[in-house]
Amino acid sequence: MSKHDNAIENIKTIVDNIPAELRDALLQDMQNHMGTMETPRIIAYQKTREENLLLNEELTNLITDEAYSGAAQRLDSFDEDGNFVYHQEIEIDYRLDFILFDFRSRDGKTLVQQQLEQTDISNTSKHTTLTIYNAAKTSLYGVVAANRLEYTVTLRNLLNKTEPLVTVTDMGLSRTLKPHHHILFARIMRYPDFNANSGIAMVFTQRKYDKVYKAFEKRYKKLPGNLSSAEKRFIAFFHVNREFGEPIKTQ
Repeated sequence: MSKHDNAIENIKTIVDNIPAELRDALLQDMQNHMGTMETPRIIAYQKTREENLLLNEELTNLITDEAYSGAAQRLDSFDEDGNFVYHQEIEIDYRLDFILFDFRSRDGKTLVQQQLEQTDISNTSKHTTLTIYNAAKTSLYGVVAANRLEYTVTLRNLLNKTEPLVTVTDMGLSRTLKPHHHILFARIMRYPDFNANSGIAMVFTQRKYDKVYKAFEKRYKKLPGNLSSAEKRFIAFFHVNREFGEPIKTQ
């Protein structure tokens, strides 16, 4: 075990023996003094985030007016002119995520799938990232653990309970989500050295799980059969979030 791993284990032991009401304050103070732990995982995570911002900008520039309008209609949130109507600004990000990953155009493919097919495999970095994007799935997750020092949250898939727990690296969510208190709808991307969230999260409280799940099932079943399961899942949670979502700010 490395010196860094020993330090982490010692910190965990100390934290486990501190009253819960003091724990958050202590962790924040530790982080303020220690700064970011430059582990290989966190370095890879930060580098990947920077690269993905550029790729996402490139993909966003390819979105047509038809796709924007079509997504608004599919999300059933548009005015008489076909313009997207949002209830809160974060829904603009939700629609963008939906268009990139789930919304299927006339050829039956998502924008990510289209770009993956058009990207030569010799462009290793872009091709690899688009392959990961294409494999990314959404689900409803329960928060099992959160570690501010390591920037991780451990999640349980509530729509597929046989799936193993997944640990996601996310600086914002690790400082905000509370284990066994929050559940969230998110898209998980699986990289070689870590797992990450696509950038959007619809957050609910655990005590509302039954209401959230029943509302999701009801909306999902009413959606047209010609939509993909991914589209229906996102659309259903988009509306469930309007009813039960928590206004949460990442720290």
